[in-house]
Amino acid sequence: MKFFRFPWQFQMIFSLLLGLVMGELFSLQPKILPEPPQTWFVQLRIAQDAPPVFEKVQPGATNALEPPATPGDSSLELLDAGGKTLWSKTFAVSFSSEDLPSPMPYRIFPFIVPALPGAASLRVITPTGEAVYDLP
Repeated sequence: MKFFRFPWQFQMIFSLLLGLVMGELFSLQPKILPEPPQTWFVQLRIAQDAPPVFEKVQPGATNALEPPATPGDSSLELLDAGGKTLWSKTFAVSFSSEDLPSPMPYRIFPFIVPALPGAASLRVITPTGEAVYDLP
């Protein structure tokens, strides 16, 4: 019984290709992607003549767009159970717009707030008042 043998040139090329393929297979490792940072999406309704209101507080929103904040006399704070500030952001509130003939009665402000360990509540302070939202 005679076995069929490839010429040595084919055996050499096949061995090299097999080595390359095996090297690539062994170099492939499952990549562990880092977990995205945990955040809260907070939507505030701020009126000219009323205290602010938390319209929406939603966990895990990492892809929401937050407008650039202009430092001002209003602030959003993340508090622990004792009322200590863990995180804070100041912002300016303007009810006028170049596109509208008269001032707006209220504005909606979106924020991305980090979900820090020990956080118990959110507090917003504006010239018209303040509001507190207890986190679940």
